[in-house]
Parts: sequence; structure tokens; C-alpha cells
Amino acid sequence: MKGFKTIFFLLLIFGFSSCRKETIEDPIPEQTPVFTAIGSFSGNSFEIIAGEDNATMQTLTRVENGVKLYSGILGDNYESIELGIHEGNIDLASLSDLNSFTGSLQFARIPSAPLLMLSKDLLPNSMMIDQIKWYVNGVFAGIDDVEIIYPGKYNICAEVIFYDGMQSTLCNEMIAGYHLNASYKLTHYLNQTGSLKVWLDEATESISSVDWLVDDVLYCQGEMLNIGEIGLKSHKITSRVTFTNGVIRTRSILVDGSLSGKFIEDFSIFEKEIINEVFWDYTVLIKYKKDGITYSTAEADNSNASIIVNDITYFGLNSSGNQVFKCNASVNCFVTNPSNGELLPLNFNTQLGVEIKN
Repeated sequence: MKGFKTIFFLLLIFGFSSCRKETIEDPIPEQTPVFTAIGSFSGNSFEIIAGEDNATMQTLTRVENGVKLYSGILGDNYESIELGIHEGNIDLASLSDLNSFTGSLQFARIPSAPLLMLSKDLLPNSMMIDQIKWYVNGVFAGIDDVEIIYPGKYNICAEVIFYDGMQSTLCNEMIAGYHLNASYKLTHYLNQTGSLKVWLDEATESISSVDWLVDDVLYCQGEMLNIGEIGLKSHKITSRVTFTNGVIRTRSILVDGSLSGKFIEDFSIFEKEIINEVFWDYTVLIKYKKDGITYSTAEADNSNASIIVNDITYFGLNSSGNQVFKCNASVNCFVTNPSNGELLPLNFNTQLGVEIKN
């Protein structure tokens, strides 16, 4: 097997984010400040209060690698605290109960080993394949072997070039670094007469219904797809599975009607090729900005650190009409200096506004 050549997480960190920023203004002045962050950084105390010294409270909903990060930023251009909480149960359609965002939470840390390994050599018909160009969220990631280290929900496409020069492309959604509430594998058998059977293997939860699509057109419903004569052309077969716990997932394969080995298997099985069990569900990201330098928990070892979210209470609507919650938290952690990787202690108590929405 070729050595894995491409580490893709830096591009994913910086290339696939979208965010929206909303400034929250207190509707009625209060004697007690609504949004505050009081603590110390590397032994030096700080105090940030919304409405004082040009400090403002902003809410952000970022989408990083297909996953929402609910954040609040308190401060100004010179000093600020950002607290973000990743969504969880991302293969479910609706937001989990707010209780998932409270209590003793864990810090999100960029893994040191790949979460997904995409490899030509791990496919059953690799001997028939000249090369695979992998694309992640529409961006070229590498040839034959690609490693993904950053957690997320990805649209991964394999542009397969077979040894006879024929080229085919297949895409599948894959989740890395988040808990899967349901999963399965798509398997097919095509005999010499052209009779095709496709079924589900290794389902981790009970199934409510299955839709079968042939070349993106709904063909039938049921536990198994049976086609008496598929012909000599290649066909895309997709299963859309609804599980009883509410998860809906799809898997696609490319079937070679000519029986010459030019098929593309369900490569989403690579979801199981996880070296380290890393789950970012409801994990926390802290950033402290001071004098133009941003210190972050993302690369720090905070396994013995703590963040306690005492409560999250509804605050109001921001200017976009989205719900904002006030997060009361106590944080004792380490952040890294981006210039040299030095670990620095950061401790504070805070009340921040966080936009949380479906």
C-alpha cells in the first residue's frame, strides 16, 4: 500500500468556513453588566465588560466542515474572549436539548492522527484502477491516498480513472470525529446474466424505510433492490435509509453492467477506519485575543482542564431574528501561543451571548 501522502486538515480549517456576526445590544440598561469575562491570562488579570471601553457582545454561527459552531465573542479589536460550542448528534435532523450544552464539557482538540483514510488500495477492485482523484467539499484533496484529520461532515467524491482510460465519479457523505447514531454499508452482487441485487449490511440501528434510486431516479422501496436485467452500461445505485431513531443517510455505488471490474464500491466504509476515537459532539473551543495575537485551545492538551457551563438561559432575539442564549460558564484551561506553541494558562468566569438555532 502506498504511504499516505496528503494531510488535508489545514485546508479544511481555513477553506470551508462560513459565519454570520450579529451584535447584541442590551435593550434596557442594568446596574449589573449583562455580558462579562473576568479572569487572568498567563498570570495577568483582565476584565471585559460589554458597553465599557468599546467592548461589544457579538454572536456567531459558524459552519466549519459542515458542522455548526455556536459562538459568542466579547471584547474589542484589542482584547476579546470567544467561547464556541460545537453541535452534536450531527446525523440527526434536529437540535438536541439544551441540556447537552450544560455541565462539565470537554475541549475540542485537533487530533494528532487521521480520522479518515481514503485509499485506492483498500478498494476491492484496486487492481483495475489506475488512479483516484479525491475531492473533499468540492476541492481537490489528492491522488490515491488522502488523510483527513479535522472532524466534520464531508461530501467526498472519487474521480476514478480505470486502466483502460474510462473515467467515472461517485460521491458520498462521510462523517469524521462525531458520534454516529446510525450507519450501514451498501453491498451489491451482479451475476453473469445481468441480474442485480443490492442490499444493506451492518446496519447499526433498526430501519424504518429504504428508498432505492437508479441513476438518481426513484426506482422502488424495500429492504433490497432487485433488477432482473441491468444492461451493459454503468449505473449509479443510491439507497436513502430512514432509521427509526430519526437518522436519514444515503449511500451510493457505481455498478458496472459489463462485468469488467470497473465499478466503484461504497467507499463510505472508510468512516470505520478511525485510528483515534475523537468525538467533537458538544465540545468547546476557546479563543483569547490580545494585541493582535489569537491564542486557542484547539491545539492545547486540555485533558485535565475544566469548563463548567452552569446554565444557558434564553436572552432574546438578535437583529436577524435568531435566538440568543446567555451562557454562564467557568473556564480553567490552556491555550497555545501560535508563534511557538507554548502553553499558557487561561482562567476566567464569563456570561456570554451565544446564538443557538437549528
